[in-house]
Amino acid sequence: MSGHTAVPQMLRRPVTRPAAAAAKALAVIASVFWCCSGCHGLSKGVSFVAQSTDQMLRSNRLRSHLALRATAGELDAMKLAELKEICRSKSLPVSGRKADLIARILAEESGVAEEDERGEEEEEEEEEDIETASEPPSTPKRRSSAPSGYIESTDISGPPGKPIISGDTIYFLARTGKYLEYPEHREDPRARAEIKGPRQALVIQKSGGGAIQSGDTVTLKCHLGVYLDFVGTAVRARYTEVGDWQKLRITSEAGSGPIRTGDIVFLRGHQDNVLDVEKEDVKCRWPDEGRWQRLAVEK
Repeated sequence: MSGHTAVPQMLRRPVTRPAAAAAKALAVIASVFWCCSGCHGLSKGVSFVAQSTDQMLRSNRLRSHLALRATAGELDAMKLAELKEICRSKSLPVSGRKADLIARILAEESGVAEEDERGEEEEEEEEEDIETASEPPSTPKRRSSAPSGYIESTDISGPPGKPIISGDTIYFLARTGKYLEYPEHREDPRARAEIKGPRQALVIQKSGGGAIQSGDTVTLKCHLGVYLDFVGTAVRARYTEVGDWQKLRITSEAGSGPIRTGDIVFLRGHQDNVLDVEKEDVKCRWPDEGRWQRLAVEK
């Protein structure tokens, strides 16, 4: 037997068991702390992702709203793809250059504003009529005037004049009170002239000559020596040759009979769309013969 005193087994256990228990307890505490820390971090991560997603959606919605109501400068700063997306959202054509898309968006927004303004005026007029009917007879109330820069289409017609003959030089007065003109530096006509001159003149012709009747197919040649043509929704003056694009059907609002100076007429292209005027823009977008399509013919 050695000099070391033997320690009975039953005396060693109380020493080793507390150490093992303490180690296990520390392990459990560490595990719980790690889980709590992990869950807290995960919670923060989920919260951060949710907040970022919400901010991104809000930013996109705000950007979309601003794009739909953007000014000309803001639209010019956008990319072509963004402008096409705005046109699609407004059910507008997406073909053409960047400048065409911007003009199309601005024209659509101004047209909606004009329609809203006219709707409000009609409601005001209806209210005035109701009030007048309930009141005793008195001096009639003055009706609201048309918006600035807008002339009712009925004002452009004149008294019946001389018949229009094939080969005559004529002028078209739009509903806005402006004459159509054909600038040298661009192919599309504009409705912006206040006087009749060489740039506003058109030579009307039909096969066989003679007086122009409502329903006749005619051609219109401007001072540049080129003919008006209708392609899709565009009105242009580009070619010296005459084909289907240059053949236009002229009809009178009054019905059949000869076309005379002062008459209201419509110009219909081969694709069945009628020339229309919106502010200075001259297009052929719809087959309807309405207020935007009315033209007074003059010599």
